Amino acid sequence: MADFFDNVIESFKQTLDFSLWLYFFAIYLLESVVSGLVVLVFLALGLVAALGSLNVIGIEGFIGLLSSPGQLLANPGFMAFVAICIVLFALMILALLFVASFFVGIRYCLMDSFLRTKKLGLGSAFERARPRALTFFKSSIIVSLAIGIVLTIAFLPLILSIPGIAGSDPASAGLKVVALSLFAFLILIVFAIALFLLSPFLALIAPAVFFEDKGAVVSLKRAFALAKGNYLPNLGYLIIYTIIVVGVSFVISMVAQFLGLLFMLPMAALGASGSAAGAGIISAMMFYYAVSARLLIPYSVWASSFEAASFRNLFVANLSLKKEAKGPKARAK
Repeated sequence: MADFFDNVIESFKQTLDFSLWLYFFAIYLLESVVSGLVVLVFLALGLVAALGSLNVIGIEGFIGLLSSPGQLLANPGFMAFVAICIVLFALMILALLFVASFFVGIRYCLMDSFLRTKKLGLGSAFERARPRALTFFKSSIIVSLAIGIVLTIAFLPLILSIPGIAGSDPASAGLKVVALSLFAFLILIVFAIALFLLSPFLALIAPAVFFEDKGAVVSLKRAFALAKGNYLPNLGYLIIYTIIVVGVSFVISMVAQFLGLLFMLPMAALGASGSAAGAGIISAMMFYYAVSARLLIPYSVWASSFEAASFRNLFVANLSLKKEAKGPKARAK
């Protein structure tokens, strides 16, 4: 187990490379641009569908119809418009999930190449991730559907109880709402604990897909088998990983607050009271949020590189232990 813990620290050290950050920053920019283009395409499709289904002319006519809810609801094509929006939104989510799956693969393949050969290349990472992106997309859909089904079953009693609350008197309805809210909160806590306990399995899915040439279902089984074989060390590894990620985020937040405080002091000194002091505090808050927004990008770049290195190393460590476990059995036979 100590080897697993040391592996997390080693993964952290491996990501302290400026050239690696530049490549991950390039991936971050590419993913942002591609995702933005996907959203724009579906917004354009939605606008075209709205103009056709609602029978309005031009964007101004569509905006004018949106500003009049009564006319919008009375429009004969309103239900068709709603159905088209739902379908387009679902397709957009799937398209964004596929884009995310592809760029996850590029990150993992780039990190794997860097850790094995100390060489970086977006082209080779792209070529290696391209044939496996669809498999990871399928794996993500399977896991998402499983989680969605579990959540639907868990919240089904709450959904079915809504009509009963609506028909109750105000006093009892209030108590029912409070009870159902507590029940929903309890379900979310249990669900969060369940996800935490499943994290050793979830962390190994992407490496299993991108580093081995197997199908979606086989890769999920592979990740589950590896996680089950070393469950507690894997869980401890991910706890330390989470502590490091949260710790770095906390440090960045403290830096932003410190810079905001340094900016606030001279502003407050200019006006010790009244509107000038209030303006100084507001300016300091704006400065803090501006610094936080700018620090968020490098933090996201580092966090994505640390995730790729940590989960890749965890996968390699589990593979090594599995091979070592098979060795004595093979010799015994």
